[in-house]
Amino acid sequence: MTIRRTTVAALLSGVLFGAAIILLYTAHVRAQFTEKTNADLMALRASYLAESHDTANNKVTNESASVATDCQNRGRFENLLTRLRALTESERAELDTFFPACAPYQVALKKFHLARLESVIEKYNTVLSYRAYFIKSDTSETAIVTAMNAYLAKERVRADLMGSQVQLQRDIIDVLHGKKNESGKSVDALAQEGSTLNGKFIALQSEIELVQKQLGDLLGS
Repeated sequence: MTIRRTTVAALLSGVLFGAAIILLYTAHVRAQFTEKTNADLMALRASYLAESHDTANNKVTNESASVATDCQNRGRFENLLTRLRALTESERAELDTFFPACAPYQVALKKFHLARLESVIEKYNTVLSYRAYFIKSDTSETAIVTAMNAYLAKERVRADLMGSQVQLQRDIIDVLHGKKNESGKSVDALAQEGSTLNGKFIALQSEIELVQKQLGDLLGS
């Protein structure tokens, strides 16, 4: 059976029309997908900036208060720490009582913020990974994630230094109060460690500020 040319033309026309519809629909879906993921990334950027600010300042928030609880004697504890060499026997006992609850608080608070910051970065990276299946990857977005992770790594180092500081305080208190400290070091040796630790905090702060500036330039903030 011979198929007429008009029939073939009609079939081809139908196929082309259907293909055009599919292309238009695909472009529409792609545009919607791009708009949605752009909005998601912008929202996550805002969340990152808020969380990184709280992390840098170790800010007490409503959320952190339910996880990391400060001691009720913070003021008294810090006052005793500043007068270590002049404490009476009763004040030494008081400091020993306060130390387990008061000393680790700032470290616990920092770790809370680090966990929240890491969660935001993971969500950001997830959106980028999903987006990459349909849209060509943007090198600037990759640079942003790299900078976010670099900042997170620096703040983790700061948390570790804070933990070392707490242990150093404990050792110094024990030596001054005539107790055997875990390290077995003298007051002079511990004081030198304290000076070295302070230097590490200062150097790290400069590194953190550099990463923050790089990220701020990338985010346009």
